[in-house]
Amino acid sequence: MADDARGEELESAVVRAYVLRVGALIRGLSRDPAQAGKFVAGSGCKDMGMADIRQVSERFWVAPQIMPEDFAQLASAGFKHIINNRPDSEAPDEMTSAKAEAAAKAAGLTYVYAPFVGQPTADAVKAALNASTRTLAYCRSGTRSVTAWAMAEASQGEDVQYIIEAAADAGYNLAPMTGLLKQLGAK
Repeated sequence: MADDARGEELESAVVRAYVLRVGALIRGLSRDPAQAGKFVAGSGCKDMGMADIRQVSERFWVAPQIMPEDFAQLASAGFKHIINNRPDSEAPDEMTSAKAEAAAKAAGLTYVYAPFVGQPTADAVKAALNASTRTLAYCRSGTRSVTAWAMAEASQGEDVQYIIEAAADAGYNLAPMTGLLKQLGAK
């Protein structure tokens, strides 16, 4: 029993270190945002002055920090659900989760606060897993949100190559996570 617990602790520490290292690689190797990503089809979000919204699956989009006035536009564009992966007080100019939740509810959107720094938390992965309708997840750059989405998809047995390619199409290089995603899919 003690050996099992020690093995799980060691595996968790290795995965945590790997995800932190991969996160640094993703940030350093991401494609030029001006040339990547599938923007919200037919909604005009890009033309509305909103955040750089990128589609990674049929039901999931990621973006950098959004503003309070964006929530009504997101609802008009057909979004139903918002996931905030950015911790409060990460930057002095960011809106708090309470303000984001109020803006989301005022726009008729559901809202989940699942913040993390580094490795996605179980709550962040669960929030991505529960995204059954048109969902936007955001953080500072979109990288944390796409990482949580990728881990959620892999844990459900989605093809790892599909995950890597979908993220790349949106401008995020998750190739360094291939091994971890395969491990998640094997469990």
